[in-house]
Amino acid sequence: MTWLTKEERMQMHQMREDYIEIFHTKTELRDENPELWHTIVDQWEAIKFRLEQDEHEKCMSTATHTLDDIMGDEDE
Repeated sequence: MTWLTKEERMQMHQMREDYIEIFHTKTELRDENPELWHTIVDQWEAIKFRLEQDEHEKCMSTATHTLDDIMGDEDE
């Protein structure tokens, strides 16, 4: 998987914040246009997932021990 660039991360964080603002200011969309509302929610979840995935991949790339290493050390 390719990591996001700093610019891409910043853009995605801004988009995520924009969606959160919509959730707070346009709640009437839930009733007036449920299809649009669900599309907005799906897009927000996709952005959130991609940011979390990118962060996880970066963390794992710097990890020096696997979970098996750590769990194996407890048995000794």
